[in-house]
Amino acid sequence: GKQWYQRRVRGMYGKYSNNYRGDKVPVGWDDWLGLVGNSQYYNYTVNRNGKKEKHGQDYKKDYLPSLILDAGIKFMTDTKSKKPWCAFLSFPTAHETFDAAPQHQKLFSGSKPPNLAYPSFNKTGDPSKHWYTRSRPPLNKHSARYNEQGWIRRLQSLQSVDEGFVRILSHIDKENTTILFTSDNGFYFGEWGMVLDKRQPYEVTIRVPMFASGPHFPKGSTQDTVVLNIDVAPTAVDVAKKSGVGKPRPGLSDGEYGLQMDGISMLSLLEAPKVRNSFLIEYHGMGNGIDSNDSCAHINMRCWYKDNQVWSTEPKFDIPDGEKFCFCVDSKNNTFTCERRVNNAGGPGVSEDYTNFLYCEFSSGFNEYYDLHKDPFQMKNMWKVVPEDQKLQFRQRIGRIRECRGFEECNQLENYEFGKPSQF
Repeated sequence: GKQWYQRRVRGMYGKYSNNYRGDKVPVGWDDWLGLVGNSQYYNYTVNRNGKKEKHGQDYKKDYLPSLILDAGIKFMTDTKSKKPWCAFLSFPTAHETFDAAPQHQKLFSGSKPPNLAYPSFNKTGDPSKHWYTRSRPPLNKHSARYNEQGWIRRLQSLQSVDEGFVRILSHIDKENTTILFTSDNGFYFGEWGMVLDKRQPYEVTIRVPMFASGPHFPKGSTQDTVVLNIDVAPTAVDVAKKSGVGKPRPGLSDGEYGLQMDGISMLSLLEAPKVRNSFLIEYHGMGNGIDSNDSCAHINMRCWYKDNQVWSTEPKFDIPDGEKFCFCVDSKNNTFTCERRVNNAGGPGVSEDYTNFLYCEFSSGFNEYYDLHKDPFQMKNMWKVVPEDQKLQFRQRIGRIRECRGFEECNQLENYEFGKPSQF
């Protein structure tokens, strides 16, 4: 990689990638604390500036959220005089196993997830859904308890992040620092019988928080517009340029500096909130490669048993010794490409306007379509009643959107209106 800025100091702390093995520090980082593999709270390995470091089960020395926070704050404090700087803190929270700090393990007792009131809660066996979703069994006493306790443990574990954010604010120049706060996915809490997971294209899993603050963002404002994770990098570049640090290094032309990205700066979205009408959702399902005699671990599915040993910290999963339930999260044919078109304005005729929908193509050839004006909880797949000419448009659109490159090209495709086949 080319170094785009003449002056920069960059630090990364926490989870980098599920497949990161800790063999080296990726190019472009000046300070590095990278978690090896997927999210953990204890008993993990990190790469600290090129050297692997193993950690155990001692809260004071090994609790990963605290390690990330301490390293990140030290970086921010040490680099205040070396502006500009960029710090990326990637917490495991609230990924399972949802381990909370000891001082938070008794909070939120009796709290219930709001999803229990959704019409989709424990709604199983719907023949209009894709095979994986409709094959989920109803919650039983163990899976229902696991669902509720998982909710409580998530709230408890997030307290360390909340308190850490307050610490960060006390160590930075809030008037001259841009902060982006987001997450990677939503979560199920029993919708369609699915417990504590995320691998479907429905609203509860694709929506995530996105907060931004800093000198270039209007204080106290809320924008009802579509923002995606692909917008984070363009936003960081735009903030750097507007802060006076966006000049290319000597020897690079303006053209070389003009990065081509699929996303767009959130600052541009503030100026033109309706610039994006739809976006692509993609996922590749996972499953076991071989079958077994285990009644839970079927071939081409990702399932395993959960018992009262699943959580090593308090509060434990309180089912009797020797009892368990089969926990499934995925299947190989749960592979899909979807278009989510967004328009929150209702009104006469909206169901014919195709302005607020989810359309999905699964690798098995199955299709799903939901009009979210009429069906916000995505209870009934209406693909069978979509007119054939509109089905053709859906298929043409998603093929083009899947292959587009760069914001200008993709945005032009995504903003095409329906009812004009000549556009394709």
